[in-house]
Amino acid sequence: MKFTSSKYFDNTILFLIAITTINLALESPLDNPKNNKKLNVLNIIDYAMNAIFTIEMILKILAHGFLLNGPQSYLRNSWNIIDFLSVISSLLSMNPNTSDNFKVLKIMRVLKVLRPLKMVSRNKGLKVSIMALLKSLPDIVNL
Repeated sequence: MKFTSSKYFDNTILFLIAITTINLALESPLDNPKNNKKLNVLNIIDYAMNAIFTIEMILKILAHGFLLNGPQSYLRNSWNIIDFLSVISSLLSMNPNTSDNFKVLKIMRVLKVLRPLKMVSRNKGLKVSIMALLKSLPDIVNL
């Protein structure tokens, strides 16, 4: 399936990642969860983005296979693993019945910050820069 490598598909996903990043920047843990219109709008945007990114993930899995479909399989790409973790953690953290017994699910909301990393995986120049930075970190630590 060629739609997952289409220029329009990639540009649309990049635009949605930008919206998600702005949405994450606008969220604050200090907001009052009751009677807050801003929080309601941000939650609606978050639900919509979760749905879209879940559909994107499913389309890519259908197009490339999940794991055992050769080297092009979805989970054989490290950027797709990050994407997969981000989507799954977002879906798990959306559960409104998360009680204090499931604090792990609440903590998983933190993994939503991985979403902007999807932008890195789409931009070849930025990807090379990030990989070079990660490879140079041990030398920087030694300095």
